[in-house]
Amino acid sequence: MVFIKQKKAKMFLVIVLAFIFVFPVLFILNFALSTKKNNFEKEIGETQLILLRTYEKGESPLFYIDEAARQILNQRITMLLDNGWGAGSSCGSVLGYRIWHSSTSDCYPSQSSAENAIAANFQRELYNYFDTYPEPLPHIQYDLSLETENRLELIGRAQEELRIDVSDDFVFDFEPSEAGEVQPSPTPGDCQHIAEFAKRYAGCRYSETPYIVDPENCPSYGLTCAMLVHNSMYFTTTQRTWGDGKFICNDDSFVYRFSTLSELQPGDAAAAISRHPLGHALLYVGRGYVTPDTLVYWVCHSSYNPAPDDSNADYIFIHSTGTAGVAYSSHTELFREFNPSASLSLVSFCRHRDCVPAEG
Repeated sequence: MVFIKQKKAKMFLVIVLAFIFVFPVLFILNFALSTKKNNFEKEIGETQLILLRTYEKGESPLFYIDEAARQILNQRITMLLDNGWGAGSSCGSVLGYRIWHSSTSDCYPSQSSAENAIAANFQRELYNYFDTYPEPLPHIQYDLSLETENRLELIGRAQEELRIDVSDDFVFDFEPSEAGEVQPSPTPGDCQHIAEFAKRYAGCRYSETPYIVDPENCPSYGLTCAMLVHNSMYFTTTQRTWGDGKFICNDDSFVYRFSTLSELQPGDAAAAISRHPLGHALLYVGRGYVTPDTLVYWVCHSSYNPAPDDSNADYIFIHSTGTAGVAYSSHTELFREFNPSASLSLVSFCRHRDCVPAEG
């Protein structure tokens, strides 16, 4: 009996000691941990969540860039199919379509000619897509190559890293480059600058292959009638235009369409029906006079005499033709509506949204 009593006493002593020493220690540890938790800047797992969202933010612009390049490539292929796939021009053309073989020479397209036609100014078109992305994308340079072993594939390798800086609210910021930025319209409603820019293309040769090219490099590439208008808008407005010849005014960038000469202002475009199935596109540059000594071919002139304040002066347009390249013509030389012996039928004049005065 004595032994049993002593055993119970020992067990009671252990419980008392545990209560005196262990429970206070557990209480102190719990208090310290609860106090430390309040000092954490992020909840458990929040850092991992930021990492996942960072990856998502980084993949979104990369996916957008890939899709933009795919769209441009598809457009280039369609245009090249319509223009002989970059074949040489020495064999001539019929109704705007390139001839690959003639009685005197062969002008079959080569892989190099197709690659050059696809890659020419590709990055500038890609930058136009960059400017419509919700976040600013830097205009980094790409090395382009065309793979044709199993299927047609355009490979673009960035020449520099695409950095993504993540802020606390998960928004990433790019450092935009000033290279290739489109110049906005200086004054809403005044688009004389478009006309002045278009004049810099005067004398450039004609090309059946559409290129985005500035005036300085135009002699190496040439311009279609539509691309003269598109390039003039591309380098001077905030929204690029699309469309061929007689369809050019259908583009959403042209928000005002009309057919009255007196409403024209420099920088307006014109769409017309011609012998070519795609029609013809022109750009209005202002009032003035053309003279016989400046005649290049047919009704195309190398220059004109501006007369902006002369109410009797002609309406002068700049356009690109296969026989004269980029040259000037008056409205009476161009449109049947003003001269029955002219060759073009006016579809519409149209004005870019940057040239429409802001309301209020």
